[in-house]
Amino acid sequence: ESSVLLLQQRSLSAENTLPAVGEFFRALSLKVRARLVNRSSGNVRLTLGSVVIKPLLAMKEDPQFQDTGVYGLLRFNGVGSPAAVAIQRTLLTRIIGAMLGDEDGSNENPEARARPLSQVEVRIAQRLFRELCQDLMDVWPVKPAPSIGLDGSPGQSRLIDAQVSSEEVYVVTLDFGPADGSWGLLTVSVPTQALRAIGKPKEANKDAARRRPEMARVLPLEVEVVAEM
Repeated sequence: ESSVLLLQQRSLSAENTLPAVGEFFRALSLKVRARLVNRSSGNVRLTLGSVVIKPLLAMKEDPQFQDTGVYGLLRFNGVGSPAAVAIQRTLLTRIIGAMLGDEDGSNENPEARARPLSQVEVRIAQRLFRELCQDLMDVWPVKPAPSIGLDGSPGQSRLIDAQVSSEEVYVVTLDFGPADGSWGLLTVSVPTQALRAIGKPKEANKDAARRRPEMARVLPLEVEVVAEM
């Protein structure tokens, strides 16, 4: 019962920070879009989904990624629970095509989604996920930002360890491409524990202001000074 109560308290605290977390993910989406624009040399439409709180296991079981998702496990320094990132195979293929000059995605082969990842795809996904870790640190709302890194190589959903899947994470999905023809989805998660301090610096400043001593009662303060030549 005590563990259930603790989880409920964590969920309530995490929900209270959703507006600030939403702004954090919005800043992250701008960084991610800027990188993709630089790679494709063209305008890229990006739609930011709503931020939700769910167990990491729910991200693993998302039907939009189960068959075509490429996953990466993220580790946050100082936080015991990990998070994950997932990219649809269609989006990964589109990004690789853009890097190779196929800007309109005409070389995309739908049958390629069913085959295992090639070494090139694994390396590109690893590069994208590592860049995402850097972007997360760059826009982290509380300074200093934790060290964030990719744990191992990208792969299938089994990368998400069932032993830690009960931990809650903030999850947001980025949809790339025009509304009438999505390129694919990228889902990013962050442990709720990692952002529990978001919004607290302002409160700390208020507390410091309240503790600041009132000097008006003792000013002006006369001090006798003796100088010897």
